[in-house]
Amino acid sequence: MPIDVAPNRIELSELRGGFAPDPEEASLPLDQSPDLMNLLPDPGSGSVELRKGYARLLAGRLDSLSGTHYIRHVNYYELIVSGTRKKFLVCVLTSSVNASANNIQIFVYNFAADTFTRVDTVGRSWAKADTEHWYAIVEGTYYGGTRGEVIYSWHPTTGWDADPTTPDVRDWQDNVGNAINTATQYGRNFAFKKGTKTEFNSRFYSALRGIRFKTWESGERYNKGERVSRKVNHGTSTYFRSFECIKTNTSDATNRPGDGTGTPTDFWKNIRLKNIKDEDGDITSDWAYMPLPGKGVIGTYHGNRLWVRHDDADNWGRLQYSAPAKPEKDTLISDLDFRPTDWAPVDDDDGDGGGWFTVPFSKGDAIRALYANGSYLVICGRWESFVLAGVNEQTWNLRPLGKLGTIGPGCITEHKGLVYFLSPTGQLCMTDGTSIDVAPGFEKVREWIKTRVDKVYQDTLLSRPSIVSYGPFILMSMADSDSADYTLVYHPDTASFWLWDIPIRDMAVGERGKSQRLWFATAITKQAGERPCLFQLTDDPGSEAFVDDDFTAAAASASTADITWRYRTGWFQFGLTRNERRLRRLWALVAGETGEQVTIAMHRNFEEGTDNTTVNRTLAGTAQGEFVEGKVASTHGHAIGVKLSGTANAHTAIHGIGIDTEPLRTRFKRG
Repeated sequence: MPIDVAPNRIELSELRGGFAPDPEEASLPLDQSPDLMNLLPDPGSGSVELRKGYARLLAGRLDSLSGTHYIRHVNYYELIVSGTRKKFLVCVLTSSVNASANNIQIFVYNFAADTFTRVDTVGRSWAKADTEHWYAIVEGTYYGGTRGEVIYSWHPTTGWDADPTTPDVRDWQDNVGNAINTATQYGRNFAFKKGTKTEFNSRFYSALRGIRFKTWESGERYNKGERVSRKVNHGTSTYFRSFECIKTNTSDATNRPGDGTGTPTDFWKNIRLKNIKDEDGDITSDWAYMPLPGKGVIGTYHGNRLWVRHDDADNWGRLQYSAPAKPEKDTLISDLDFRPTDWAPVDDDDGDGGGWFTVPFSKGDAIRALYANGSYLVICGRWESFVLAGVNEQTWNLRPLGKLGTIGPGCITEHKGLVYFLSPTGQLCMTDGTSIDVAPGFEKVREWIKTRVDKVYQDTLLSRPSIVSYGPFILMSMADSDSADYTLVYHPDTASFWLWDIPIRDMAVGERGKSQRLWFATAITKQAGERPCLFQLTDDPGSEAFVDDDFTAAAASASTADITWRYRTGWFQFGLTRNERRLRRLWALVAGETGEQVTIAMHRNFEEGTDNTTVNRTLAGTAQGEFVEGKVASTHGHAIGVKLSGTANAHTAIHGIGIDTEPLRTRFKRG
């Protein structure tokens, strides 16, 4: 609540959500943030309070990987198994060494068990060690991918699958009868269903038509032209085959198709699909080539389909999409069934197939990020963006959004219904799916961001920036060197921003203890004795004990030193130009723990150290807050500042301020 006092003329500020940068602060360089560290608006009350710290997860130090790997990605994964909700953090670790055994390792943190477990294939050599990994949760299964590698998946029940997208099918044989090994092969007269997949010369194909019909039965009368299917025995080979009646007959054991004791060929002929390729090597009309998904670094799940940039092709503006998840058959309550092997551009009896299309970038750009937001898919290049609306190929509509794009796949997120993405120009952009705007307030820090973006482009070993929506904030992690990251906090409601002193490398947001939590990995210098380590930001009220811990992940935990909180507000002018009035007295309502410090000052101008009057208060820890009254200014002042300081886990908050102002007296000299 703001203070309600009424001396001369009172102007109030509730300080809800943060501090907007002062537009008149001309002395502030464009590459500096006007706000300092450790301050957050409380999501519940709106009060400004000091960050409460962070804690290392109990199982968060991976001792087996000392000095070799760091955490590249942190992803939140939640699903329901047999009526029980399960929650995990999936961590992608890298050694930064290409094409070496175990250079990428996938660890899963189990919230319930408080354990870290490696889940990927031990000994595997990944082609690229420093490229991003995308992930998507599809019908309860975690899918991921990166450049040069097939899509992988993990499920807590079925475990790790290094290649769930390559179908396990029978080989195609241009033959029939006893020569067919039915366990591993298809013959040409197999009773194919439309969409059946087969492998031929190490490539996969899907049948464009079906030749399976009603089952042949003894005692039935069949007319010329009727078609039937029947399981036929030929030695060790038994499989369904299809036949067409060429002479009317009443079926019996002598004329049954395929193996009648008489002369069944007088009554039936084989129905066969064409061979997959003709004499010229072209695919025949009964078949469609079934592409495997591209080994791309960018992917997402949208419209019940997996989408991936097709990095195998020379054109990185091409998107490939799978067939959609479809209702499961023979279930009383319809559920969706997703088949990761189904990418063929064939519409079968079950519904739409997969396919691909090219995004028409005007400058030959590449797809840099995908983000599914409700009914539309945002597709960002580096210098322009598009949106795909619609539910299937018949209704899809690809529209240009604007001439702004993003840096990479981790630089895009959704916040309160809008999609935000960080552009190479240093601007945070936002879109509702119809147009692109620059987020308010970002011109102040544009050069600061652009400087660090340029460093990432120049040094390929640096982590690309990442952004995430957390509560009322958007957090941006930006690497400045291999061992130093910055975390910029942006509050869209007030167009304000400030720096954290937490060196976040990658972030994930999810639910724990029925509250939204933020987990992050830190930058490391890769010196001897360091361990990959995972932390939970502890800025949310709850039953968990929040303590600050060291973020160096040393082999032996060092004694944890208290963090001294420090905060100075941006300049407050309350909307009037400084030449119209002066500030006379300041009041504040402050709450905090016993022994914490608050300093309130009025300034003669817009520079630190020009205190006109200052009051310091050591808080007594009163729950409802303490009333702090400043001194009367002896000379006129134009701005106020509030400083807070404390120790680890302090909870100091400003609930409201009030200012006594009066017009400046006009002075003139009689002539």
